[in-house]
Amino acid sequence: MGYRVFSTGQYKIRQRGNNYYVYKIEKDSNGNVKETYIGPLDKIIEKYLEIGVRGYPCSGPAGI
Repeated sequence: MGYRVFSTGQYKIRQRGNNYYVYKIEKDSNGNVKETYIGPLDKIIEKYLEIGVRGYPCSGPAGI
Protein backbone atom coordinates (compact mmCIF):
# COMPACT_ATOMS: atom_id res chain seq x y z
CA MET A 1 0.00 0.00 0.00
CA GLY A 2 1.37 3.42 -0.97
CA TYR A 3 1.35 6.62 0.97
CA ARG A 4 1.14 10.35 0.29
CA VAL A 5 3.61 13.02 1.30
CA PHE A 6 2.78 16.69 1.86
CA SER A 7 5.66 19.15 2.26
CA THR A 8 5.36 22.69 3.59
CA GLY A 9 8.53 24.63 4.28
CA GLN A 10 10.55 22.80 6.91
CA TYR A 11 7.89 20.18 7.71
CA LYS A 12 6.73 17.06 5.90
CA ILE A 13 3.47 15.17 6.59
CA ARG A 14 3.29 11.53 5.53
CA GLN A 15 0.06 9.58 5.19
CA ARG A 16 0.12 5.89 6.04
CA GLY A 17 -3.33 4.35 5.76
CA ASN A 18 -5.69 6.64 7.67
CA ASN A 19 -2.94 8.16 9.83
CA TYR A 20 -0.68 11.16 9.28
CA TYR A 21 2.81 11.63 10.74
CA VAL A 22 4.91 14.81 10.95
CA TYR A 23 8.64 15.08 10.21
CA LYS A 24 10.97 18.08 10.41
CA ILE A 25 13.27 18.57 7.41
CA GLU A 26 16.78 19.86 8.04
CA LYS A 27 19.65 20.45 5.61
CA ASP A 28 23.30 20.63 6.57
CA SER A 29 25.92 22.83 4.93
CA ASN A 30 26.63 20.11 2.33
CA GLY A 31 22.98 19.97 1.25
CA ASN A 32 22.30 16.59 2.85
CA VAL A 33 18.70 16.24 4.03
CA LYS A 34 17.83 14.83 7.45
CA GLU A 35 14.25 14.06 8.51
CA THR A 36 13.42 14.02 12.22
CA TYR A 37 10.20 12.34 13.34
CA ILE A 38 8.01 14.68 15.40
CA GLY A 39 4.88 12.60 16.05
CA PRO A 40 1.39 11.72 14.84
CA LEU A 41 -0.50 14.72 13.45
CA ASP A 42 -3.67 14.08 15.48
CA LYS A 43 -1.74 14.15 18.79
CA ILE A 44 0.06 17.35 17.76
CA ILE A 45 -3.24 19.07 16.99
CA GLU A 46 -4.80 17.87 20.27
CA LYS A 47 -1.84 19.31 22.20
CA TYR A 48 -2.00 22.56 20.23
CA LEU A 49 -5.69 22.99 21.04
CA GLU A 50 -5.02 22.12 24.69
CA ILE A 51 -2.25 24.71 25.02
CA GLY A 52 -4.06 27.21 22.83
CA VAL A 53 -3.00 29.95 20.49
CA ARG A 54 -0.41 32.19 22.18
CA GLY A 55 -1.27 30.67 25.54
CA TYR A 56 -5.05 31.15 25.31
CA PRO A 57 -7.00 27.85 25.39
CA CYS A 58 -9.05 27.06 22.30
CA SER A 59 -12.63 25.94 22.67
CA GLY A 60 -12.97 24.23 19.32
CA PRO A 61 -13.14 25.44 15.72
CA ALA A 62 -14.50 28.89 16.68
CA GLY A 63 -11.66 29.40 19.15
CA ILE A 64 -8.90 28.92 16.60
